[in-house]
Amino acid sequence: MLGPSCTFATFFMVDVEIGLTLTIPIISAGSFGLSCDYKANLTRLLPPARKISNFFVHFWNFTRHGLKMHWKRAYVYKKADQTEDCFWYINAL
Repeated sequence: MLGPSCTFATFFMVDVEIGLTLTIPIISAGSFGLSCDYKANLTRLLPPARKISNFFVHFWNFTRHGLKMHWKRAYVYKKADQTEDCFWYINAL
């Protein structure tokens, strides 16, 4: 079943205690927030924000001579005219 793309609406559909009783998964184009992680009946088209933030943390700590040196700082740029999926990723992170 195609589901909503926002975390708030998706959570109330897939949560075991308060959600719908589903036998098929909901496919969501969004729902990046932590409240929708590890839900049995939720399939996302894009990776959840948890995976993106974990990647950044592990990449930050990774060092290998000749490949990536130790970083002391990083900059995150946020555009005013961002796409909707980028907006939800930034909010979830």
